[in-house]
Amino acid sequence: VALLFDYSAGKSSVTTNQVLTTTKSLLRANFTAADSFNLIFSRLNILRAGSKWFAGDSAGIERAFANVGATPLTNYSNLPALLANGIDFVKKNGNDGSLLLIANSDQVGDYRNANPLINDLLRNMNPKLPVHVADFTNQNQVYYANGGRSYMGNEYLYENLTRQTSGSYGRIATAGSFTTLLTQALQKLSGYV
Repeated sequence: VALLFDYSAGKSSVTTNQVLTTTKSLLRANFTAADSFNLIFSRLNILRAGSKWFAGDSAGIERAFANVGATPLTNYSNLPALLANGIDFVKKNGNDGSLLLIANSDQVGDYRNANPLINDLLRNMNPKLPVHVADFTNQNQVYYANGGRSYMGNEYLYENLTRQTSGSYGRIATAGSFTTLLTQALQKLSGYV
């Protein structure tokens, strides 16, 4: 699993520190040495914990988080580049894995932006990689209308991308807390990890 992080300041009550500590704690509780993962962070130049997969044991988790430093999350989104980088990482490392996007950004929610992005991402996958999304946007979100329906933030993008890749989509509004949201997302990976 390539864990992709996209953080936009002011879009969530969840802090960058909570994102990192909760993720690290839940990886320790749910992953074993038989699992593989990497951490990839959105920023101007995408930050990867490493160029290869890390083992999901305690040592691998510690090494991955140490490699990205204390503040790997920025306060701005670079979502399209992050998704492309995650796909590229999985392709170059066996092309057998899935993506888990942990995000609170909302700049690509309009269908006129989302549909071309989805098409570009799908063209870069062969075979299609399952994309799972844990959306923790819960403040100052933009709403978009399409087809008589209202979509919050990047909901349109996430629903359609996860549907077309046999992934899953979860929102903090439904889960109730960031910990529950991420726990549910990790449980949905069990078919792939």
